[in-house]
Amino acid sequence: MTIAMLKTPENWKVLSGSTLNQFINEEFGDGRHILTAAKPKNQAEGVFAILEHQKMGYIAHPNSHINTRFIVEKGQDDLKILNEESGLSESEKVRFKGFSPAPTYHAEKHLLEYGIELLFGREAALNLYRIKLIRDGALILTLVGKPKDNLSLTGWEIQVQAGYRYQDYQKGKDKLAEGNLENLMLMNSFI
Repeated sequence: MTIAMLKTPENWKVLSGSTLNQFINEEFGDGRHILTAAKPKNQAEGVFAILEHQKMGYIAHPNSHINTRFIVEKGQDDLKILNEESGLSESEKVRFKGFSPAPTYHAEKHLLEYGIELLFGREAALNLYRIKLIRDGALILTLVGKPKDNLSLTGWEIQVQAGYRYQDYQKGKDKLAEGNLENLMLMNSFI
């Protein structure tokens, strides 16, 4: 059953069928719940979007303050491990540059938006996130590219099917999440 539809800006194309399956296998392999993906119509290299279903349970109190300092510290710890395990030289290491834009939670839409800018050696990369809270976790739209690609969340829409929306939560029947928005952000720090 389809739990959501992804609406893209006019200059993007949603992948389908064997093209979608090939893209997911080449970029991510198995083990992720990617619902769909899109690429820009101009075929820009290394630019894509994915919509992923993260089943972590219902986040009961999403309006709590997001401690960006905590996110940065934990994210840098994760990057340190990643850099050590991958054996990258000092000049090749992945580094956190900053939020671009800073995290913002829109309570009326159950929507968290933010961007993370990373440096892969000296090359900048940008991931933009639009996270829609739903009954059993979140739908995560991730746009991947570089700052020069002028990525924007404008024109993207996650349309959640009835029964899966945040407000469709059923106390006693649905699982509660053990974490909060900060945990969700840390789970999605890097593509």
